[in-house]
Parts: sequence; C-alpha cells; structure tokens
Amino acid sequence: DRYGASQLVEFVNDLQGEVSCFLDATLEVTIDNDGGSSFEIITFTSEFTNNDGTVTDDCLDNIIGDPNVDPEQGITAPKTVTLDMTERQTYTASVEIQAQTPSGFTCEDTDSTSWVAGNFPQGGIGSRP
Repeated sequence: DRYGASQLVEFVNDLQGEVSCFLDATLEVTIDNDGGSSFEIITFTSEFTNNDGTVTDDCLDNIIGDPNVDPEQGITAPKTVTLDMTERQTYTASVEIQAQTPSGFTCEDTDSTSWVAGNFPQGGIGSRP
C-alpha cells in the first residue's frame, strides 16, 4: 500500500515468510498461421495498461525462434509484466501484429485481454454483515 512518499513493497510473517507485494507474471502470445502461405512477422508490439498508465513495447525480440511462420505452424512470444498486488485494479494486455508473405501481401491482427488482480475489495470476498 502507499502512504504518502512511502510504499510497502514486501512483508514477512511466520506462515508465508518473506512476501513481495509485486508479482511478476509471464504472458504468452501465440501466433498461429492458419493460412496457406508462409509469412514473416514485421511488426509486433504490445501494450500493458494498469492504474499507472500504459507501456508500449516492441516485442520482435521476444519471439522464440525465427519470425517466419509456415502454414499450419505457430510461434510463441513470452512477455513478463509486474502486477501490483497492494491495489485491486484492472490490467489490460493487447498486441498488434503485422506480417508479410513472400509475394508482398500484408496481414495484421490485434487481440487483447483484461483481468482484475490485487488486494480484495473492502469487506473481503463473501463477507457477511
């Protein structure tokens, strides 16, 4: 939690030991080629949005292996993000991909997902009056 200029980043208790208030999570983007022609990924960007704003990254370097994808094949690209577990908030991750076939045709796609993580709302989950 945040208190003026101070922020709690970790704590220790007998049951859990040392616990960080921040959680590194790995998101994995899978890019499948369902078409009949191979393509090369030429642009691959991601956006990660939380209460602190949006960060945009070039993810071409995150691709495992060759950025050329044959028909009926796929590749994955991991992306590590940090979740602030002291604050309940909505996170949104989105990607934009552009690819080009050997004959020069281009295609593009976007996708996004959102989820809520962090401390429980006031009163907890399932609390009774």
